[in-house]
Amino acid sequence: MFKGARKDDVKQIASELNLEVNEKNTLWDIIELIKNSEPYKENSESVKEIADLVIEERKRHEQSQVEIEKLKLELEVAKAQAEIKNNSCESELQDSLETLIKSVRTLTVKLPTKQENWGFFFSSLERAFSTKNVPEKSKAEILLNLLGERASNVITYIKDDDLSGYLKVKDIVLREFQPTPSSCLENFRKATRNHNETYIMFASRLITNFDYYLRIRDVSDFESLKQLIVSDKLRQTLDREIASFISVRKSDKWFRPDELGKEVDLYYTSRVKISPENYASPKNSNPVSAERNKQENRASGGSQNRGWLADAVSAPSRGREHSLNVNVPDFVQLTFMSNNCNKQHSVLLSTAVCYLIDESGKQIRLCCLLDAGSQMSFLKRDCVEMLGLKKEKTNILVSGLNDFSIPIKSQVTAMITNENKSYVRSLNFLVVPKITAGLTPSNKFDVSIGDFSNIKLADEKFNVPERVDMLLGVEVFYELLRPGQISIPNSNLLLQNIVFGFIASGVIPRENENMIHCGFLKHEINLDQTLKQFWEIENVESDIPKSRESILCEEHFQNNHSRDKSGRYIVKMPLEENSDCLGKSRHIALKKLNSLWNRFVKG
Repeated sequence: MFKGARKDDVKQIASELNLEVNEKNTLWDIIELIKNSEPYKENSESVKEIADLVIEERKRHEQSQVEIEKLKLELEVAKAQAEIKNNSCESELQDSLETLIKSVRTLTVKLPTKQENWGFFFSSLERAFSTKNVPEKSKAEILLNLLGERASNVITYIKDDDLSGYLKVKDIVLREFQPTPSSCLENFRKATRNHNETYIMFASRLITNFDYYLRIRDVSDFESLKQLIVSDKLRQTLDREIASFISVRKSDKWFRPDELGKEVDLYYTSRVKISPENYASPKNSNPVSAERNKQENRASGGSQNRGWLADAVSAPSRGREHSLNVNVPDFVQLTFMSNNCNKQHSVLLSTAVCYLIDESGKQIRLCCLLDAGSQMSFLKRDCVEMLGLKKEKTNILVSGLNDFSIPIKSQVTAMITNENKSYVRSLNFLVVPKITAGLTPSNKFDVSIGDFSNIKLADEKFNVPERVDMLLGVEVFYELLRPGQISIPNSNLLLQNIVFGFIASGVIPRENENMIHCGFLKHEINLDQTLKQFWEIENVESDIPKSRESILCEEHFQNNHSRDKSGRYIVKMPLEENSDCLGKSRHIALKKLNSLWNRFVKG
């Protein structure tokens, strides 16, 4: 029964029989304890079965441990064999890579010495990759091996993670060595057959170079190809000066024929060189102006039937100070009482009481003028400081009647609302010292609204002179309007409903006014006039005589300049090929060297 049993086995059997075992008891002591126990005496067969189960379970556990250890040993052996195999495979792969490099070098043309031949080089290289079934992960390494010393320039610009990417390495190589589009096209036009190549090889080289030129220009369809050919033909007809101007304007891109025509016309317009035979009348001779004016940042106040109008355009950073008088009074001429030819009455412009929200969220009451002809809204500087609004720098030129212009240097963003906050709007304001020199209206007048006294007026004191703090332009004017218009009996006034209440407008009596005020201010300042002033100030002469070196430098710039992603210009360093300019100093240098040797010998 206890054959093959261990001390732990019999201790477990005794535990199953609820027998107390001392740690000092030996194997035989525990066996005797079991045999003398009541369970054993009553049913020895049951005790025997328990003993067999305990011993069998222990043996199974030991067997499983042996199997696990055996598997561990087998895994270690397999791992060692795999490492040995990988080492041999790496050695074979290295040998295979060297073989591939030699094969690809044989099937590929030599590294180009001219910029225009890099496209042909990569074409033959990729054909060799396809022929030899080169794996993708090996292409970049083969390319770097073929580049040799030139690879140092590539490795400088590439990250370690990208060294295994063929397309990334190829892109950097082309950016480093490829010609500019202009030089690529010029080289294609001037290409000649080499004495050691057949016409088939020459034709293949021309096709590759032209394909490369189309890739640089990003031309992939027939329509784009037509436009590119026409654009290149137009550029051929330009003189050197305007060709340089177009090269700078287009950067790395190219102008479509219509775009190129606009740029050339704009250039000649700015230089005041419009040809009479090409342009019939100065009034209709500005094809670019209409398109350009749509893109100008301008702001106007008023209209032909309103109180005042001002146009604002973004002022350039330089050259504008010659056409501005910065010492003029701010908005002195602007008043909100516009007079018609009848001297007995004038026109009242609409005012309203609105609220601006300051930094603390508090509503501040302000008097504003509503003007559907103003493209921008204006706010007094005092109000900006009172509200604690943050001013942003800007450079806007407000211009008006008789070329009267005022520069605006700051703007703010504020929330405008009505009294019950049913209308809230964020709006940009140009900051000015004052909206008008006087009050609006200039004199108090009597008016009775009769049966309409129960309606809410936007400005309860519209007939009493009051300072205007703010002007709201057309940006919000029409969204302020609400249905409802009332004619006041026995007067020429109208009441129009808006979000602030009813505003008053119309003809009112004028008393004792000896000065007629006109607020109509309008002046179109477009890009053509700005460029014209620039050229007049710069006074660039077109007939300046140029030396041979200057002409060569311009040609070198046109054929070799490019721009990187940051917009920086890159020009290849020009080299003087003629060495005569160095003089004949070799004889003098040798004479001095021999003299030094004689002194050393004597010393």
